[in-house]
Amino acid sequence: MRDHGIMTALTDDDVVMDAWIARLQSAAQAGTTLDLAADLDPDSPDRDPTFADNWGAERHLPAAALRAVLIDRTLRVDPRGLRINGARITTALDLENVHFDYPLYLTQCRIEGLADLSGTTFKELRLTGSHVKTLALDGTSIGSGVFADAGFCALGEVRAPGARIGGQLTLRGATLANPGGVALNLDSAVIDGDFIADQGFSATGRVSAHGVKITGPLILRGATFVNPDGEALNLDNAAIDGSVFANDGFSATGRVSAHGARIGGQLTLRGGTFVNPGGEALVLDNAAIDGSVFANDGFSATGRVSAHSARIGGQLALRDSTFTNSSDVALSLDNIVVGSGVIANGMSVSGQARAHSATLSGQLELRGATLINPDGVALSLEHATVGGHVFADQGFSAEGRVRAHSATFSGQLVLRGATLINPDGVALSLDSATITTLILTPNQVLGTVSLVRTTITDLKIETDSLSDAPLIATGWVINDLHGTLRSDRDAAAHWLRTYPSGRSFTAQPWHALAAVYDRNGQPADARRLRYLAANEITKHAPPSSKPLRWIYRVIAGHGYYPLIASAWLLFALVLGIALVSFNRADFVPTNPAAARAAASAYDAINPGSELPHAITANEDCANYPDYPCFNPVNFALTNVIPAANSNLRPDWTTSSQASVLVTWGLPVLRISSWIFTAILLAGVTGLLRKT
Repeated sequence: MRDHGIMTALTDDDVVMDAWIARLQSAAQAGTTLDLAADLDPDSPDRDPTFADNWGAERHLPAAALRAVLIDRTLRVDPRGLRINGARITTALDLENVHFDYPLYLTQCRIEGLADLSGTTFKELRLTGSHVKTLALDGTSIGSGVFADAGFCALGEVRAPGARIGGQLTLRGATLANPGGVALNLDSAVIDGDFIADQGFSATGRVSAHGVKITGPLILRGATFVNPDGEALNLDNAAIDGSVFANDGFSATGRVSAHGARIGGQLTLRGGTFVNPGGEALVLDNAAIDGSVFANDGFSATGRVSAHSARIGGQLALRDSTFTNSSDVALSLDNIVVGSGVIANGMSVSGQARAHSATLSGQLELRGATLINPDGVALSLEHATVGGHVFADQGFSAEGRVRAHSATFSGQLVLRGATLINPDGVALSLDSATITTLILTPNQVLGTVSLVRTTITDLKIETDSLSDAPLIATGWVINDLHGTLRSDRDAAAHWLRTYPSGRSFTAQPWHALAAVYDRNGQPADARRLRYLAANEITKHAPPSSKPLRWIYRVIAGHGYYPLIASAWLLFALVLGIALVSFNRADFVPTNPAAARAAASAYDAINPGSELPHAITANEDCANYPDYPCFNPVNFALTNVIPAANSNLRPDWTTSSQASVLVTWGLPVLRISSWIFTAILLAGVTGLLRKT
């Protein structure tokens, strides 16, 4: 009886298997759908594979029956292929290396074991609404499309490395969940059509498409990728002929990488959210994008966004985007090449934004942008080249250092109304930059402005907003000047004096501005600025050299005002006249005998007059009318002013008994006058050294 029972059981299984094979063959031959849920209401929950545990045995499809039909070469299959709906496969589905040149539909089914379709060949594969545990499509070749959409759910890995899909791959609305592992693997797959994973697509675990080739667009609108401890999405070295759309609610928690990817159209990340705190949120290093990149209008990244050495054929749009990676690099565009402009109006960055050695063919717009990195560099454009204008105005704000060392700006660099705050360091550093036009009219600058070796063709500036901004401008070159400094040399001098304490003084910035004044027909302003620069040199000179510089300043205005020497020459003459006038007794006739003879002749005519014991300039000229009368002015002029001396023998001379004041005073005045005269002549002829 037992043996008979066993034989009966085996026969029953065979009957069941044969029945399923017959049903499947019939459906394949007719091209109709074997719908195991046909008797259910359209809204019945029993149509949902989530509740497949409640399905009856009549919906339990043996995996072996399906394989038997698919490998039956004698079966005449309708071009519409084999279509199954609402089946439950409770065992592993082994279709490895099956070649079925027709479509295979397994819709709203549940496969509870491994669904191994590795190496298979299908005309089309449709898994719409089905639930699987693990799906293997390694090396699979699909002549048309693959549809795992509209509620498709995988609770393990879906893998298709090296797969070739002749049409589109659609995962619209699918759910892939493999926390801590790989949710979807498309490495080196070839998709000859669109890749659509949008409208509620969700992946928990890593999604990898390294080296994938997609001839159409990659559409990820509204998709959600979650792998917080690793990569959420990997598109490294992907080749996508169309555009990539990861916008309109796209969200990724974990690293998203497209290193070395090639995108034939545009990359749209508008409104997308990328979250990987403390790590890289989005990597586009070495990517080549033929169109534009739109990461704007609500785009948000927490973690580093990097596009090092990326190539963008169109514009880079970052308008109203948010980048957050505090105290580290939030946005890195080093060595990027952008064929058009970078539009970042209203952008907000917490952390450093940098674009070292970037090449931007168009303009860079930062209007209303907010950059915050108080303990470091807020914006760095070192060695960058911008072919158009740079607009950091209309509310642009940077807390931290703004740096553009050795950058080249072919258009205007506009800082009108900007706010630059770095009170303990350099707020704006344009060292060694080359700028066609610098419009430096900020709203507020707290911190130093560094223009060391900066070359500026046209500087437009208002110093009122720079009152709290010390200037370092050693080696700067300015061709033209507009604004406050053009018309107010005192304002220019005031700003130049604000260089930070502790730095060695250099007069070059003063002379550079003075040269601009000279070229603009303002020689008086140029001379004044150079004179003030010389005063600053004296202030910072070693103590041993200061006295001579003070004297040179007083006598000749450091060579810039030589007419001061004429005033000193006149002062020497007046002093000489006073010295002679108040010391007349110290001057005697050059020819005493002639003077006494003249006095004797006067005495003979006027008896009773008393002849002086010795004739001096203090005597009344009436006592010797025939001898030239002493004139203090003429004597001082002759003996003090070099040019007033003549070859005629003077009538009066200094007495050998003269006081020390006269004996030494007149020679000192004469020597001083010679010095004043030499300085005056050198200044008039242009030979006077100016320093």
